[in-house]
Order: sequence, then structure tokens, then C-alpha cells
Amino acid sequence: MRSLYRTVVCQDLTGCAAGTDRDENLQFAEGHSGRAQPTMEPGPKVLFDPIHGHMEFHPILVKIIDTPQFQRLRYIKQLGGAYFVYPGASHNRFEHSLGTAHLAGKLVRSLKEKQTDLGIDDRDVLCVEIAGLCHDLGHGPFSHMFDGKFIPKSKYKPGWKHEKASLRMFDQIVVSLNLSQHLNVDDIMFIKEMINGPIEPGRYEGRSLNKSFLYEIISNKRNGIDVDKFDYFARDCYHLGIKNRFDHNRYIQFAKVFWEDGKWQICTRDKELPNVYEMFHARSSLYRKACFHKTKESIELMITDALLKADKDVNPEGENPEGENQEVENQEVENQEVENQEVENQDVENQEVENQEVENQDVENQEGENPEGRFQISRAIDDMDDYLKLTDDIFEKICYSDGPELADAREILQNVLFRKLPKYLGNVKMTEEPNAETQEKWKTELAQQSTYHGENPLTADDFEFIISRIDFGMRDQNPMESLYVYNKFNIPFKIPSDQVSQFLLPNEFSEKSINVYYKKMDNVEVAQRNFYGWGRRKNLYLPPVTSVHSLCPLPLSTPLSTPLSTPSVHSSVHSLCPF
Repeated sequence: MRSLYRTVVCQDLTGCAAGTDRDENLQFAEGHSGRAQPTMEPGPKVLFDPIHGHMEFHPILVKIIDTPQFQRLRYIKQLGGAYFVYPGASHNRFEHSLGTAHLAGKLVRSLKEKQTDLGIDDRDVLCVEIAGLCHDLGHGPFSHMFDGKFIPKSKYKPGWKHEKASLRMFDQIVVSLNLSQHLNVDDIMFIKEMINGPIEPGRYEGRSLNKSFLYEIISNKRNGIDVDKFDYFARDCYHLGIKNRFDHNRYIQFAKVFWEDGKWQICTRDKELPNVYEMFHARSSLYRKACFHKTKESIELMITDALLKADKDVNPEGENPEGENQEVENQEVENQEVENQEVENQDVENQEVENQEVENQDVENQEGENPEGRFQISRAIDDMDDYLKLTDDIFEKICYSDGPELADAREILQNVLFRKLPKYLGNVKMTEEPNAETQEKWKTELAQQSTYHGENPLTADDFEFIISRIDFGMRDQNPMESLYVYNKFNIPFKIPSDQVSQFLLPNEFSEKSINVYYKKMDNVEVAQRNFYGWGRRKNLYLPPVTSVHSLCPLPLSTPLSTPLSTPSVHSSVHSLCPF
């Protein structure tokens, strides 16, 4: 892990460009006339944003923006599959990263001006802005769908997160732009720690304890209040048409730093608590209405399945080379001698096998490369040159391909376009998240719930669970327990839990639930009936239904001899699903 942070050797620092005036960028070169001719180094650039208005960026940030690593973010949707549900959700990681850098600079400059004794210098400001700009460099296609759904299901480095790719892409930028002329080793460490946290929990190396509050600006591990959220709350709500009553500019205006619990912390004014409550509600509303929208989740489920089927067969250049139609994984290798040895990276042709079948072998090299040199979606996380090619346009590359090797993946994505989506069966509230083994058991129970044995009987693979967690940014914890406020006398304190408004904050701060989907197009009524019967057997609460014919029909093999009366909306699942 340490290598991710200190992979760039920096030169000695001669001066920080962040503190230079525009006049200091003016240099002179000798012209043909022998007289000194003025030459202007690139200065700050002003961009207009519908969320934050005019945003000014330091020349070094402008150079970073103009790199392939950052420009790639133009082609990655901020909300992934939500664009298939909300037509306005067309914004990308590119503008979110610009907004985060802008707000990061705005907050750190506000603290610098109000509290000069904090020792914030121009180098700190520059590093904070760079971290805000680069914090999402490593996102894959459709943002969180890639590292939250696709990578775990690919079973290749299931614990991998996009922040690791952000660090590696940032290293590429440091080298390509020769940023070592402006940033020293501690600066680069500081930026990486703001992006991905410290190497060891609680131990920061880029800045001393006296500047520990700077780590709360981009990604606040203490209470979840940071400028990354400020931007995506405002930006996502703007594009989705959802009301956002949190005023991040007012929060920045009243932010101050105080020494509490053995370190410097960013605090807000006590009278600003209603605004803070609105921030927590904005997060909850955004996740409930968009991030975990039932249709958005079903679409991302299909895109994930398509990428899994296309893994190893899709070409980022848009064409599929000939002779690459064979599967490398899950193959049965015959006629090969294997005695107590690992089978990796070997040619499986024309060899004898005695008394052993080798199935599901991993043919990757130690560096994660494919021995045949083929592009693999899941293995691209090991090679940033390959990963640079992975954006949302992989959807079009697969959907409009014509090779037989992508036929299954192509069909799935075309079904997305034609709205042939998995059937949403319902939502079940849970107190604990079920592990993978429990989920597989439940899928089997769902398939076997009824006595239906007609054509295409249901199997466990026909069902899918998607777990959603909606909280206030600190999982099960109350974020107010980690927030200090100050009064008009500049005295910091915590709000006692019994003084927190019960009208504005709940008693529980995390809600876990499972969306249940049926992935096939036939036997939908049987699957729906199975879900309600399974829920009754598990003593789970399910909403009342209005039609026994549509939601809980008799088994198709059983003739309907007497008409069934339509129950009231308060009828129980037990009375509707006696099977």
C-alpha cells in the first residue's frame, strides 16, 4: 500500500506556484531585435458552472484538467445507470471534480483568511485543490456500478475500490506534467492521503497534527461533512429535479477550526444546525430517490451482467480481433500431467492429463496481464493504460458490435434499450445485511416456494438481490456525535443527544433493505407469487396487494374452478398466498 503513496520521486522545491501573482508569471525572452520580448506563462482559467457560477483554477490545475486521465471523466456518468431513469442525469464525473476542487479552494481560503494563526500557506491551498480535482480519477464505467457491482461479481480483486486507481492515475499525471517542480514528497503524500486516507488509520504523514483539519475538507472521516458531498448534493439534485435545501455556501461562511479531542477540527456555528440537518436529509433523499431507485438498480444489474459476459472479448478500440472466440476460464483441460502443482499461465494443448481435471483455472500472470495479450475489462484495473480506455462508451461498443463472441452481452444491452428489464418483485427491510451464503440460500427458497413444475421451472439463478443502505454518511452512527459547534463567544461544544431535535433527526441513522428481482421474461406471475409466499414464511413485512389475480394467481397447472373475490387492500399475504 505504501508504494501507492510514494511512487514519485520529487525534486527539491524552489517555490510554490500557488502563491505567485499573475505578474510573476510574466517572463522575458530575447527576440530577433535583441530587445527583451514579453512571454506569458499560462495563467489561471475561469470556467462557468451552472451550480457554482464562475470558478477560477490555478495554472497547475488547468494543466491537470488538460490531461487524458482527467478528460476521461467527461465520459463517465456521475450517477451511472440513473440516466436511463432520469433524463436530466446526464452530468459526468468531469464537472463534479471541477466543482469539488472549486469548493475545496473556497473553504480552505476562507479558513486561511479568518484564522491566520492556523498557518495555512499557499502550498496547502494548492494541494487541497489538486486533491479535490483528482479524487475521482479512478472511477470506472458507470461510476460506482463498476467497483460496487462488476468487480465483486468478476471475482477478480473483489475488494478493489476506485480510490486505488485514482492514486495510480495521479502518479501518471505527476510524471507526465513533471509536477515535482512544484510539489515535494510531503505534498504528494498529502494529496494522496486526502484522496484515499492514510496508509495506517489515524496516522497522516503529508501534514503535521497542527494541520489535521485539512484532511476533513475533501473526505471527512470524522462526521462525513465535506466538499465532495457539498458538490454532488447540489449538482445531482439540480440535474434530477430534486429539492436541495442545504446551503453549502452558508456552511463555508461559518466554518472555523478549533482544538478538540486532541486535534484541530472544522466546526460550524451553533445557529447553523438546521442547515446541517438539511444536509443529512438531502443525502438521504438523494440516495432513496436516485442512487437506489429500483429501476436504476435493475438496469445496472443488466449492464453488469453484460460486462461479465463481455469480459475478455471486448476490444476497447471497438473491434474484436479474429481468433479470440475461445473461453480461457471455466474450461476442462484433458490429457495433461498434473501432480501436486499449480496450473497457471500454461499452454493446455497437446498435453496428457492423468486422473485429474483442471477446471476454473486462473490464467493471469502475476502482474494481472492476460498471457494472450487480450484486453480484459476486469484486469484493466492492473494497467492504467488499459483502464484509461474504459468509460461508459463500452456500452455502445458492445451494443453495436457484430461479432458472435459478444452476442450474449449485446442482447442484454439491447434489452436495456428496449426496456426489457428484470421484474421488480418487492423490497424487504433488514436489520443485518445477509452474507453471500445466506443470499444463495434465499434464492433457492424463492425458486422452490411453489409447486409449479411447468415449462421453464424457476431456478435460484433467476433471482437477484440488491442490498441498499441509506444513512447519514456514518453508517449506523449519529453524525452529530462527532460534530462540534461554537457559539457567539467562540466556545466549541457538542450538542447533547437529548437536545438534538427529534423532528429533524431520527433515532436510527441507517436503513438496510433488499430489492428482489426476477431476471427472466417468462413465469413472472409465478415468481411474484413465490416472493409473497416466501416473505410470509419468513415473517417479513410486505405491502398489501389489491389483486389476487395479478399478484398471487393459482398454480398454472391448477384449473380455476371457482372465481376468486378481490380482497381489500388490507388483506394479508397469508390469505392471498396459501400455497
